[in-house]
Amino acid sequence: MRRGGGALAGWMFVAPALIVIGVFFLLPVLAALGLSFTDFNIYALASLKNLRFVGIDNYIAVLRMGLFWKALGNTLYFVVVGVPLSIGAALGAALLVHSRLARWKGFFAWRCSRRWSPT
Repeated sequence: MRRGGGALAGWMFVAPALIVIGVFFLLPVLAALGLSFTDFNIYALASLKNLRFVGIDNYIAVLRMGLFWKALGNTLYFVVVGVPLSIGAALGAALLVHSRLARWKGFFAWRCSRRWSPT
């Protein structure tokens, strides 16, 4: 049995998924990145000649906005506070369900398997 034949077969199996990822993910991301360096206007879609390259001026304008820094602060707060708290709560619930001393294990296992949202 040859060693190289398996690699080709593997790439042939993976190729359709890579093509789908490329078309529906990478292509729009690259298009959005390209448009971020222009003065894009929704009415300019009729012709690409209407797009004007502005470089990093859009990014400089965003960095000067107070709303951007507020949103960045909220995101960092969520990451630093919210994520560890939710992981700690999930770990605590798992330890409670598997503890030998805990009562009502069935109730807690049922409650933890449901969504956490009260609605």
